[in-house]
Amino acid sequence: MYWAKKILEWTSGPEEALEISIYLNDKYELDGRDPSGYVGCMWSICGVHDQ
Repeated sequence: MYWAKKILEWTSGPEEALEISIYLNDKYELDGRDPSGYVGCMWSICGVHDQ
């Protein structure tokens, strides 16, 4: 999710970036409103599941 990482660069903080990326993911992606879509956004911005 390269686009979600770019949103993090363009916003003032991770909370705002996560809010925008979830909105865009729900609106335009095929996995919108699916748990994997939320995990993808959290992985891109917050580093969830990184080791």
